[in-house]
Amino acid sequence: MRSDKADDEKAFTDEQAKTILIATLATPSHLISTETRAARRWVPWICAYSGARVNEITSLRPTDIQPFGKIWCIIIKLELTKTDNVRRVPIHRHLVEQGFLEFVEQRRRIGLPLFYNPARARGGKNANPQWQKVAERLGDWVRDSLHVVGVAPNHGWRHLFKAVARACRDGPRGRRLHHRSRHRQRQ
Repeated sequence: MRSDKADDEKAFTDEQAKTILIATLATPSHLISTETRAARRWVPWICAYSGARVNEITSLRPTDIQPFGKIWCIIIKLELTKTDNVRRVPIHRHLVEQGFLEFVEQRRRIGLPLFYNPARARGGKNANPQWQKVAERLGDWVRDSLHVVGVAPNHGWRHLFKAVARACRDGPRGRRLHHRSRHRQRQ
């Protein structure tokens, strides 16, 4: 297991997180696709509030957003987790207030994943699915356009979430979030 210090060093600083989150609210260029605009708008917020991995979020379909009692949750699929467990992640109230569930419903009505359009696929390999390319382009946007450097842009949210959880003395949640490879778990 990695040390707390290693996680802290890999996390976004408060200023970096603020820069990214403010940028998500800016009016996007009309030259980028609907899906790219949506990914820039929602993925950083979801990762900031959940500690989920960027690839777990960019792969989401409307059916992955479900109510559990009165709480809306994101269902992280088994094939995307590093722990061989399906995860149910509550959607933060602030995301609901910002209109995330309405966005999900729009995508549900047109029958498309949340952050990519299969019709725009360029015939890539199965080893590099569209949702993974979306995650890579988000990282490029953070690094190249927002000039957030010194942190891996698609991992900084998870490390920041873990650091904040530890600071709040959220022991059980903090322990559950530690990265463990599938190989190590099965031994």
